[in-house]
Amino acid sequence: QMAAPQSAILNWNLRPRNYEAEEREAAVAFSVSAIDPLGEAPTAKSAAPTADPLESDDPLSLLSKTTRPAGQEKEKDPDMLPGEELVPYLTVRHLSKFAEKDTPSDRFSLRLEQLDDQDAKAPDQILELTFQEVIDLAVQRRQEMIEAWGKDERVRTLKIVIQCCKLLTDVTFPTFYPRLFAVVSRVLDTFGRIVFERISVKAFERPNPGRFRPDEVNDGARETCRNWFYKIASIREMLPRLFIELALCRSYCFLTRDPFPAVMARLSATIRGVGHPLIAAYARAYWTRKAMEVCPQEESLFMQNFTDFAQVLPTINCEQRKKEMTAIHVDFGKYLRVYSPAVQSMLYGVFRSSRGKARLGDLLETVVQAANPPDPLMINHLIELAPADEVASLSPRLVQLIRDDPLAQPYLTQQEGVAYSYSVAKLYAQLGSQLSQCSQAPERPLALLREVWMVVTEIPVCEHYMEVAEAWIEYTIRWCTDKETLILLTNAEQHLSIDRAYEKLAGPLESLILKAVRTHPTTAHLLAMDPFLQLYHMLPTKVAATVATTILGAFGKSSEATSDLVVIHAFFEIAKRAVDTIDSTSPESE
Repeated sequence: QMAAPQSAILNWNLRPRNYEAEEREAAVAFSVSAIDPLGEAPTAKSAAPTADPLESDDPLSLLSKTTRPAGQEKEKDPDMLPGEELVPYLTVRHLSKFAEKDTPSDRFSLRLEQLDDQDAKAPDQILELTFQEVIDLAVQRRQEMIEAWGKDERVRTLKIVIQCCKLLTDVTFPTFYPRLFAVVSRVLDTFGRIVFERISVKAFERPNPGRFRPDEVNDGARETCRNWFYKIASIREMLPRLFIELALCRSYCFLTRDPFPAVMARLSATIRGVGHPLIAAYARAYWTRKAMEVCPQEESLFMQNFTDFAQVLPTINCEQRKKEMTAIHVDFGKYLRVYSPAVQSMLYGVFRSSRGKARLGDLLETVVQAANPPDPLMINHLIELAPADEVASLSPRLVQLIRDDPLAQPYLTQQEGVAYSYSVAKLYAQLGSQLSQCSQAPERPLALLREVWMVVTEIPVCEHYMEVAEAWIEYTIRWCTDKETLILLTNAEQHLSIDRAYEKLAGPLESLILKAVRTHPTTAHLLAMDPFLQLYHMLPTKVAATVATTILGAFGKSSEATSDLVVIHAFFEIAKRAVDTIDSTSPESE
């Protein structure tokens, strides 16, 4: 054979391209249709479902098939989380997006409705779910999984878990996400437990083997364990693969000795590939829960997990995210609060694994470096979850961060009456609550109080102001003098007197007075302060009677005596209010 000439190999002739002409040729012609694709789909009232429920992408769409006979009570699952814990993150309006009617054809209508404004639809096209019904649905899916497991249908069991995990990819309605995560994580925990118990029974003939070495596990149990992780590795979608491996991570102990630090480090790094910050936050929250089970002493892993989350903070509080929330009519302050359970979980893991080491300073620097100015949500939860003495030692730094943070501003929502998310008032109130609980006074407590109150006294909304005053009254009484206590009470009286604001703030006012009574060592000194009595007279009659009982009880338990006529008169007046509320229906103790 003769070799090709060198020029035939090196000389390339490029074909000229006209991209605009090619695009016009490839264009698809559109025609007007008489059928409205968003119109109501025809339904048959008596149609029986013909699709396999396991083929459904959305287990919540099968709600209508879980109805109970009339008169039958709901079965409560003792392992489920109480519904009240995450109620603020769930609304019936958002839950209604996940409901559908009895017929399978409505599934397509629901998918199309999610692309349109739900409020324009007729009310009878959407079913509403209560909190308990969502919990009942999660119990049902868990029960289906357990029944499939009992019938040795391993593939079906895994399929149910994968379908539940796919729900976590939907962030269309972010305020629904924390509750959705709670019920799905319960399914994942159950799945991880039954797989571990099965392998344990094969290895040791008991579901809870206690402490053991991997070389004590027989070949059959070890092979079963490997097969499960091979099945997980073959899952196509990243998020189900990640969550299911986290659920089963405890089973790695059947294969190697002390595998958890390396495994959890790899899974934490895997979460970096999750694009949406809300999904990534709750993935890291679930990672923290599992890491606390298998390697609670690995402090560096928890710190790295939180540091990775801090890197995405700029993508949470950005203009693009605000536009997305505006498009779906979700207040941005409410959207920020959706992250709170996940952030609390991550920080809890950091402080719990540190075992008494001071970590607040490192975490503050991590947050400031990731997003400058730092996110108010992060500052709030750092103050909330850190030990009180650590907060006291860094209180000047925290006050500076709160004062200089332009993001710590109110997010007002007039339509729903939500005051704010993490404003200056919220952060100062959280700081005051922690400083009131520390075992020793912070450095220069009077100067710290003055610096805070220069900002707080200018807060225009009395409700926000009272939240801070209620938190700082204990700090003032414990670490300052009666002079500062008198100034704070006077300032509170002035704010509450504006437009008779005390009529709408009876709850915060009652809390402020009760905290002052329980914290101050001498009740008579409080009653000698005119602003304290003025605040007491602002209370409604019934509330004033309850507070009067507390004041008299605090004075009766002490051994103090007084000859001050003003104080004695105040005691008689308070006692009269308490006596006036006693009648034949009052308990004998009163």
